[in-house]
Amino acid sequence: MKATTNTVKRIDRKVVKQEHILSFDIDNQYPQRVIDIIADSSTGTRAVNTLQKFIMGGGFSDKDFYKSKINRKGMTVDTLLRKASFDFARLNSFGLHINYNALFEIVEVNYIHVQNLRLTDPNDPDAFYRNKVAIYNDWGKVVKKKIELKDIDFLNFYDPNPDSIQKQVDSLTEYDKDGNIVVDGWSKYQGQVYWYGTIETMDYQLSLADSVLEDMQTQGRMKRFKLNSVGNNFMASHVFKTGKYEDKSDRDAFFESLREFQGDENTAGIFHVELENPEDLFDIEKVDIQNYDGLYEYTETSVKESIYEPFQIPPVLVFSTPNKLGSGAEIEDATSFYNGITADFRLIFEEVFSDIFSRFYKVVNATGDYSIIPFKAPRSNKSLTVNEFKYMTIDEVRDYLGLPKMNDEEKSKLIQNG
Repeated sequence: MKATTNTVKRIDRKVVKQEHILSFDIDNQYPQRVIDIIADSSTGTRAVNTLQKFIMGGGFSDKDFYKSKINRKGMTVDTLLRKASFDFARLNSFGLHINYNALFEIVEVNYIHVQNLRLTDPNDPDAFYRNKVAIYNDWGKVVKKKIELKDIDFLNFYDPNPDSIQKQVDSLTEYDKDGNIVVDGWSKYQGQVYWYGTIETMDYQLSLADSVLEDMQTQGRMKRFKLNSVGNNFMASHVFKTGKYEDKSDRDAFFESLREFQGDENTAGIFHVELENPEDLFDIEKVDIQNYDGLYEYTETSVKESIYEPFQIPPVLVFSTPNKLGSGAEIEDATSFYNGITADFRLIFEEVFSDIFSRFYKVVNATGDYSIIPFKAPRSNKSLTVNEFKYMTIDEVRDYLGLPKMNDEEKSKLIQNG
């Protein structure tokens, strides 16, 4: 017997002819939707922030590189890493805009929001639009109800090969009838886009949180349910039955009297029913409220656990243990474990930044070291006693206090001075 499985495709693509793009899901708003869902979930937000923190770690090992300015806006490498790693944690992708000079050297690197990027139709009748990246800052039509083609920038994917760059520049160069250059292509050239994940597959990427988006939505809805329950005195406690009011002013007068008697906040917990042919003109019926506390508590706990699963975060790092906060040893072990889990993610950024900044027009990383320092566990709040300090070296004490190590000359002076 053949087994069948019913699944739902997570991202549907369709050609949007007027914009020359492939839609990012059926409504072209997958990244916008994911960002909103994560932001509405406290657990989702914490999971993303924790992942981003471990990807960024302690920054690049080469501190001069880490502080280097990389564009005309004065953005530094550490800011670029922070922004790009946050997009990666939310959307499993990140975008960089690359600008070149006439020597085919990279002169500028900028961050681009992934939610602003779209793939173009690879089979577009107009060759200009094929296999490019469409950049626009309002795909969700929040600011404008209509997307104008003139407002979209179409750039090539990252390809640092000088021949490829020259061809792109030549396609923008304009000549007069005598073959003289009227418009130099370099004056119109807008550079390229490195779109991690998409550049390798030429397809849209699912968020790391995609499999638990429904759980995040559940958490968001439960949050609003609790708010509404508090605002409505938890649940309706009584049903008021009256005859039908033919006159709206009579009905309003009844509601106003009820508010004065109960108070504005408490009347929210009352249902009013008007009867066409009431046996009694006025009746009050008490509502038996079921106790859902156990069910809500179970749902909240199970939803939290589900949300953390795709991120593989140890519970102690998100304070979800019974005692809320683990011991120093538990946190250090969990940090070491999660550094191992996220090592491949840091390697992605190390390789991408190495590829791009090794082609920079000036030396920004003299050591050639593009490694990222793994995240360091926060220190235990436990204070060391005087007796414990006696058995620690100078460097161990300074490390405990968060101070840098001393060189031999500094140690010698410290010892001489007692």
